[in-house]
Amino acid sequence: MAIVNLAESGETLSGFIAARRFAKMLSLMKPGDYALVEFGHNDQKQKGAGVGAFTTYKKTLNTL
Repeated sequence: MAIVNLAESGETLSGFIAARRFAKMLSLMKPGDYALVEFGHNDQKQKGAGVGAFTTYKKTLNTL
């Protein structure tokens, strides 16, 4: 079993996508591979009207 950890401490979902880590992960995958992804905790840092874990996080997740 091979494990590739593309995480960056303190990163949000949008930061992960902007840094192209999600694209890199997909480019490394082969049929039959599994991807385990956990986000949400750091997305709570976003502040302001209409942003944050309960709004922009859901929208960004749907873009994947």
